[in-house]
Amino acid sequence: MNRLAVRLAFAVSGVVAFAILVVVVAQFSLVRRQFLALPANVRAELEATIGHRDLTAVERSERLERAVVAWLADPAAREAVVEALAAVRRPEAQVGFGLAALASVVLGVGVAAAIAGRIARPITAVARAAERVAGGDLGARVAAEPTRGRRPPDEVALLARSFDAMAAELERSERQRRTLVADVAHELRTPVSVLRGRLEAILDGVLPLERDEVARLHRQSELLARLVEDLRVLSLADDARLELDLQEVDLVALAREVLVGFDARARDAGVRLEFVAAPGELRQRVDRHRIAQVLGNLIDNALRVTPAGGAVGVEVDATAGGRRVVVRDDGPGLPPGDPERLFERFYRAAESRTRATGGSGLGLPIARTLVATHGGRLHAEPDDAGGARFVVDLEVPT
Repeated sequence: MNRLAVRLAFAVSGVVAFAILVVVVAQFSLVRRQFLALPANVRAELEATIGHRDLTAVERSERLERAVVAWLADPAAREAVVEALAAVRRPEAQVGFGLAALASVVLGVGVAAAIAGRIARPITAVARAAERVAGGDLGARVAAEPTRGRRPPDEVALLARSFDAMAAELERSERQRRTLVADVAHELRTPVSVLRGRLEAILDGVLPLERDEVARLHRQSELLARLVEDLRVLSLADDARLELDLQEVDLVALAREVLVGFDARARDAGVRLEFVAAPGELRQRVDRHRIAQVLGNLIDNALRVTPAGGAVGVEVDATAGGRRVVVRDDGPGLPPGDPERLFERFYRAAESRTRATGGSGLGLPIARTLVATHGGRLHAEPDDAGGARFVVDLEVPT
């Protein structure tokens, strides 16, 4: 049973108990008034009989019976008793009993109103905030009251807090959407402007239509195609529509194959490529193409930030729960502050990823998205040698 239901049950039980107590007290008061209305000699005889401690219950009952028979035999006593009993039964004598009943009703209504108000206030606030959110005001909040002490919040307070969390997430998502649209437009503007400018120059005869010029235009078109494909992958992953071709893959062989593909580029940059792996095979059910894309993005990122004379390393090993692939570099390390910013879309560290060096700011977000689609995790951590380590953890199904 939830806390709100318990509180309601206790409140209703308290009201019922109070009403019963009021009725009992009123009834006791009425009986006492009836007793006090009896003639003095009758009261004295009743008190003497009831207060006599030496009498047994049978003896006390017999003595009361004889007293009652004596009252009934005496016309004057009988008339006095009947008159006393009738007096307390008149409407004017029932005012106290009516007031007690009225007090119990007022108390019940008051408690019910207090409980209803306690429940209705946050629900009304949630409804009004929901109307504002529906109208486009994503900054609307319920501002739930803080929980006093260590007592956990009840269900109504949890409703208000959950709504505030939902509204905050909607506001954050909308802010990210607007930022993403602006960033995409910004990223597309450069290659499109270059293509348009050079094509107009060729059409105007300013630039000759030569093979080298066509190659430059082709590189710009490849940049556009890569950016569009990256955005497509992110969109499919966000909508849970990214299909995976899962198969048993040796991660050691796959990582070595991807690393070898960067051999020429590393040699030109004066960077060493290092590979460390556990002996034998480390098989994992993954999408070979997507995991190769993850490793390629991580190695490409590492080569961009590693200066000449440095090294980029790939390590493949087994863990207690699965497989781990680590890509490390000798670059400037993680940016100050929150390293999770590296995985924000279109984020570039000032000293490493710039448009001039070819980075779009989508490589790491795509890598994390693809790893998450496999049920794994990708995170960044500082390397002992001063660079950075990007760790891919993949779980082995049990």
